[in-house]
Amino acid sequence: MTLLPTRAALWRTPASRFLRATAGLTPAAAYSTRVRFAPSPTGNLHLGGLRTALFNYLFARHTGGRFVLRIEDTDQKRLVPGAVNRLVAALRWAGVTYDEGPDVGGDHGPYVQSARSELYQRYARELIERNRAYRCFCTPERLAQYRTVAARSGKPPVYDKRCTHLSQRAVEANLAQGLPYTVRLRFPDDLATVPDEVYGSVRVNPHVSDDAVLLKSDGLPTYHLANVVDDHLMGITHVLRGEEWLSSTAKHVALYRALGWPLPTFVHLPLLLNADGSKLSKRTGDTDVAQLSQAGYLPEAVVNYVAQLGWAPAEPQDLFTLDELVAQFTLAGINTSNPTVDYTRLDWLNRQHFRSLWASNPARRVEYLRAFQQQVTKDFPDRTFPADYIARAIDLCKDRITKTTDFGEATRVCFAEPQYDPAVSASIAPPDIQDRVVDEAIRLLSNLPDDLAAERPIALREHLPTMAKHAGIKKPQAMKIMRFALTGLKTGPGVLDLADLYGSQECLRRLELYKANALRSPSVST
Repeated sequence: MTLLPTRAALWRTPASRFLRATAGLTPAAAYSTRVRFAPSPTGNLHLGGLRTALFNYLFARHTGGRFVLRIEDTDQKRLVPGAVNRLVAALRWAGVTYDEGPDVGGDHGPYVQSARSELYQRYARELIERNRAYRCFCTPERLAQYRTVAARSGKPPVYDKRCTHLSQRAVEANLAQGLPYTVRLRFPDDLATVPDEVYGSVRVNPHVSDDAVLLKSDGLPTYHLANVVDDHLMGITHVLRGEEWLSSTAKHVALYRALGWPLPTFVHLPLLLNADGSKLSKRTGDTDVAQLSQAGYLPEAVVNYVAQLGWAPAEPQDLFTLDELVAQFTLAGINTSNPTVDYTRLDWLNRQHFRSLWASNPARRVEYLRAFQQQVTKDFPDRTFPADYIARAIDLCKDRITKTTDFGEATRVCFAEPQYDPAVSASIAPPDIQDRVVDEAIRLLSNLPDDLAAERPIALREHLPTMAKHAGIKKPQAMKIMRFALTGLKTGPGVLDLADLYGSQECLRRLELYKANALRSPSVST
């Protein structure tokens, strides 16, 4: 490891201009609310990450504060090319906008940790000078052997502090030889509890009361040092993150104390669980936000759903817009119960938001209609359907649409040619009864004057009881026959609503198609 640069040399570096500008300030006290989302670019944004980002965003907007995006890329071995761009795209898709970040700038950059190495080295040196950290020359082999022995004897695998006993002369001799080293925190003996806004006063687990590595042998910081330094210098007042980081908070509190900095407010969010009670993993494909988008989930529904994973409003409410979430979000609403990710609930929310947006948001209605038109053109290249017809088809079938990718299947009955299955036909009514109902419908639709052509489907609706009576059956059975004759199906949207959508000429064409094929061949597909 290269020796840490001298303070004078470090002070002349470009990144240090920020340090000079902020020297003497207490950033955590110099701002109102400042929060951050600090993902590692090791893959796509998943539900857990989106929830962390969303809660930070909601709290910042609710309190009139600032929301920062910071990229924590100190673990260079795990970086995935393109991950940062995909993270940013997923946040924008969800409407979770940030005030400062790598692509929008701000007064507290750089916002990528790999560009801030000099800052971490400076504070590592300061900790050594304060005797709150020390150089550790233990080799990886020695540490691995120690952990093995500790495990066999039932001891926690924490560092045995061997290098804390090195004299200054021994340290200088090792440095003169160019021996690689890490920098470790001197974990204080008197740190018994750490504060958390959600979990209260949390006792420090002695198994994690370790002299944690702050600076690796390659000169790069670990998560613990970089996280604390950046949060302080960026003026972060509240740290909202997953409960899995609660066990690391003692190290962070120790670092704040060692550097003489005020603590931010720690807010740990409950773990997300699978249906079987196991911890939700970002390696599970169905938690990937980009895949949820591709699967036809709406950002409004995903945000609504994720917001209620570990948070509840003061008054019960199911459906939220993003603005409503901002208005109601408080830290007091976060609970300690680990929520289960339930896609049935997400499906329900998606249906509700789709119906609402389709009915009341003109811009989104145009967006969906354009996408659905493309789908219809792709599925039925030999036919042309006007936009108004497609919009009416969506209106008719919207209750059957869960995701936007369901559109084709949900509305297929509005566009596809009927296929008649003799087995289905036989389950509805005897052929002679079907013939009587269909013949009566054809007669009714054909005999109306041309100036009443638009009213023919309405006439069908009005005369259905009479048609059923003439056929010697009840109205529900007549409707089943009409549905099968018009669509080739036993179930679907209301048959009279479909007749209104088709119009008189299309209804007549389908009824004649039924007469020509249904009872005289095994099936027909045109």
